[in-house]
Amino acid sequence: MQSEPETLVEALLRGMGGPAQLPGSALAAHMPTLFMLAYHGSFGKVVELGVGRGWSTVALLAGVVAGGRSLTSYDHSSTYGGCLIHNLRLSDRHPLLGSWDFRVKDSIQAASDFSDGSVSLLFVDTVHTLDHTRAELAAWEPKIHPDGILSGHDYLLDRYGDVTYGVKEAVDEFAELHSDRFQLQVLPHDCGLFILRPQRRRGVKT
Repeated sequence: MQSEPETLVEALLRGMGGPAQLPGSALAAHMPTLFMLAYHGSFGKVVELGVGRGWSTVALLAGVVAGGRSLTSYDHSSTYGGCLIHNLRLSDRHPLLGSWDFRVKDSIQAASDFSDGSVSLLFVDTVHTLDHTRAELAAWEPKIHPDGILSGHDYLLDRYGDVTYGVKEAVDEFAELHSDRFQLQVLPHDCGLFILRPQRRRGVKT
């Protein structure tokens, strides 16, 4: 029988190979980055806002499982809880799912589930409007560990259509407002992945 990490790696590679490019998903090239962020950032709570088709979940879960931790994912719809199970081809009782906590809840309200400074990695991929993204970042900023990372997808979504989104504007405002704490890095391919890293790492706490 395959080990759980091998199953996750296969799913990760399947996503990079094309299935993650299904309509509504364009983050295949970022899956290795999400894996590494989750692996190195799992010294505290790892949280995902927005599950969608489950490919970001696959990458994040692979990273936290490799680090011996767990992932908490939020989405507004219970439907998306089955996407990860489908993409990994697992039964709903597979032991791997013991490392995954899926919750149906508004992404802004979900911040109240965590104590300040407890989240070492937050990944955001939800509504993409300016006001909602602003509110998400504001709600979750106190929850991020001093050495934690806040990341998200679709920073450059406006380049790919006629509809105006607000992720870039909200993230840029947030980065400027908290420039003493975070530095912004953008990976421009596949609609843009933003990474807000701590300006100074004071040492990872376990």
